[in-house]
Amino acid sequence: MTLRRLNLLFFTLAFCALEAHAADPHDIFVRTGVIAGTYTGKDLSSGSYSANINAEGELWLYRNPSEAIVARVVLANQSSLGRTRYFAAGGGQRYFLFADGMSTEQQFDGDYIRVRPHSSVYIGWDLGLGQYLVLPFGSVLSAYSTTVDVGGVVGVRKGINDRFSVDGVVGFTYSSSVLSSTSVTASTVRVLVGVGYTF
Repeated sequence: MTLRRLNLLFFTLAFCALEAHAADPHDIFVRTGVIAGTYTGKDLSSGSYSANINAEGELWLYRNPSEAIVARVVLANQSSLGRTRYFAAGGGQRYFLFADGMSTEQQFDGDYIRVRPHSSVYIGWDLGLGQYLVLPFGSVLSAYSTTVDVGGVVGVRKGINDRFSVDGVVGFTYSSSVLSSTSVTASTVRVLVGVGYTF
């Protein structure tokens, strides 16, 4: 599966989720930070990497004030190789602890009261497809392994105003090859910070 097909999958999931929750508030997050991983396979020796040009994007669609459905994409590049080490797209869910994750509005005697959380802590799970660079051949060719990714995440979000927030996450992903000529199992750790926007 190519990166183009994974991108198409991500945007299709996001569009379907938006259609299903058109009336609900949404959050979009962009993050960067540290992504590192290890991998091993029967046809290759074990390896590890630490990518230094990283990006993660997430779209949150709230099911209720304490739970959100997520569409996400992760990209990890290693500048020394000039290539993408890891790319993933998929979905998941986030569950808010101690406080609600989205703003709510209630009406009392004709007046509207809006409650907006200033900060929130959340946990969640992720599921999707990924591609791992396992064998670089020279300066151009590479062997990638397509994987099924399963992971978990813990995060903290702090509101700046009604629209913007800052966000930090720690995540772990386990990956296993599927329908790929290069078999690999891998693990990835993400420590990322970024900004969010509510629309």
